[in-house]
Amino acid sequence: MTTSTDTATPSTSSTSSPRQPTELGTAPSTDPGTAALVSALRAQQARVTGILDGLDDAALRRPVLSSGWSCLGMVQHLTAMTTFWFGEVVHDRHPDGPVVDEADEFAVPADRTVADVLAAYHRDVPAATTSVAGLPAATPPAWWPEGAWGGWRLTTLEAVLVHVLVETSTHAGHLDAARELLDGGVWDYAEGRVSVPTDLAAAVTT
Repeated sequence: MTTSTDTATPSTSSTSSPRQPTELGTAPSTDPGTAALVSALRAQQARVTGILDGLDDAALRRPVLSSGWSCLGMVQHLTAMTTFWFGEVVHDRHPDGPVVDEADEFAVPADRTVADVLAAYHRDVPAATTSVAGLPAATPPAWWPEGAWGGWRLTTLEAVLVHVLVETSTHAGHLDAARELLDGGVWDYAEGRVSVPTDLAAAVTT
């Protein structure tokens, strides 16, 4: 499920700030590179929760693949991943509280409700994405977790956007597979919604 660069919250004990924190880029971008990437990213972000429409709490928490993640855990991870790259890396704005290990991002505590996880995604992911939408594609990150990922690093907003787009699209595909295993539902690109064939749903749930 993850790679050496598929992480949202590496240790922040050693930091680097090559420039001052940005002002939040809330205005529509005049940079065509930023605009195109943000548009593509928003479509994938909408698909992430769209593919889950109609699943009950038990299904959202139930792992269906051998790696053990649940759909709800994936949504929690995507929220952390997006806010890390856009909030911390691009803007050098770090949340209060302890650093969360990447593996824990997929593990939703029993006392955290489905509604809370989904509300955080719908609130924090669009806000983080909007915060970079008005910035030039060549904008350098305001902060980088020095020592993370063996020296690999991204040097522009364009590279960060591509990374987040690839991560989001990849995990949306994982959610597609999970949904089909849960109840036979598949994403209908023409309609922009989940389609659950009646015969497949009955076969999966019986």
